[in-house]
Amino acid sequence: MVGHNEAKTTQRSMFEPLKKLALDYLVADTPPLTPGARWQSFVGALLGLLLAGIIVYLAPDGGVRFLPPMGASAIILFALPHSPLAQPWSVLGGCLAASVSALLAAALPVHTPKCRGLAVAATLWLMIRFRCLHPPGGALTMLIAIEGARPPLEALQLIGVVVANVFAMLLAAWTVNNFLLRWRYPQCRSESTPSLLHGTADLAPTERTGLAHDDLDHAVQAVGTFVDIQEHELVQIYNLAVDRGTRVARSIERPARFVGKPFGPAPPARAVRAADGGSPCPPACPPSRRAALCLG
Repeated sequence: MVGHNEAKTTQRSMFEPLKKLALDYLVADTPPLTPGARWQSFVGALLGLLLAGIIVYLAPDGGVRFLPPMGASAIILFALPHSPLAQPWSVLGGCLAASVSALLAAALPVHTPKCRGLAVAATLWLMIRFRCLHPPGGALTMLIAIEGARPPLEALQLIGVVVANVFAMLLAAWTVNNFLLRWRYPQCRSESTPSLLHGTADLAPTERTGLAHDDLDHAVQAVGTFVDIQEHELVQIYNLAVDRGTRVARSIERPARFVGKPFGPAPPARAVRAADGGSPCPPACPPSRRAALCLG
């Protein structure tokens, strides 16, 4: 048994460097989805793509086809419906920017792989400029650019196909997320401030500390990169963390006899004895016996 335990310890120590390497450079430092959320995402993507495919199939124009990049959009729409990448304008604007960039790049006199890279770079610039960042747009750009130049009429028809696919996906995301998964979609702006987050009349931590929209906006911009979280979610996470930290700190600091009672400073010992029906501590009570008489 001792030898077996030593072997397990040696094996664990051998994998420690690999584990550290994975955590430092390969795996994102984010909490995983709960089992329930994983199943919801799975069912949402399945039903959403099925519904979107039916909508595209029933489109009046028989030339409409289901585009492969919509599969990448489904992962964002049904696993991350709260993300800025999944909001309606991000999906529609990102796909339109991809279509226009790819068609213009394909129309260049010299059609080379460099033109496709230029098209993807132009798509990214347009997405950032018009606040419609949607990663599957990069795949859509490559798909359209590889097919080559098109006459103006066919280019317009292609844009119509893209728009039809986007509306089908957005309608499926709105239906499945809101009515089946019970996830609010879209989530473009917070409808209310979480002032009553902890069930009391106290102000939220951000309001007690004086944080404002400009403070959060400045902090996000100071990061220097795209932050895949919306402002009201950032405030909600901050409020939850501060409230939990406050509760934990107070539960550790409270005396054992007040566990389960409302938070607040412990009453004086003399008041405790009087409330229990006993007599308060005598004025001449020796310090060595004061704790036993007044708190015991």
